[in-house]
Amino acid sequence: MTSRPDPDDVAHIFREELRAVPTTTGHSESPARGAIFPGWAELGLADPPLDGKLPANAETADVLSFILMPPGTVEPVEGLIDGVRLEVQAQIYHLQRLDRQLEAAMLFRRRIDGRAPAPSSFRAEEDRVRDRGAPGEPLADAG
Repeated sequence: MTSRPDPDDVAHIFREELRAVPTTTGHSESPARGAIFPGWAELGLADPPLDGKLPANAETADVLSFILMPPGTVEPVEGLIDGVRLEVQAQIYHLQRLDRQLEAAMLFRRRIDGRAPAPSSFRAEEDRVRDRGAPGEPLADAG
């Protein structure tokens, strides 16, 4: 069986990623990154709203950027990358949960088919049922 991270750890990482997203917004013209990453206007986008709410009169491109980027995005390209990263992490978490559910279902199927041992508490119950006999049959003598 392969080793997988605990889904609780993945959820924790997901929450930490959300907390790490900057909470300030504005046009990205910092001298350190301005020459490398295009800003909002260079992509034909309005600056993100300071209150983090989508304006009713937003252009189509601005609406799409609003749904694709995490709240508080300062730089649009990094925001798009962060949005994709968060979606991938959420999908990983959900796939791991589904994998665990499938693993449990397959174990139950193997137990029903007799291909996997049942826990000792189940075997004790099976013995009690077997000792009682089939319906309509007299009970087995205890001694």
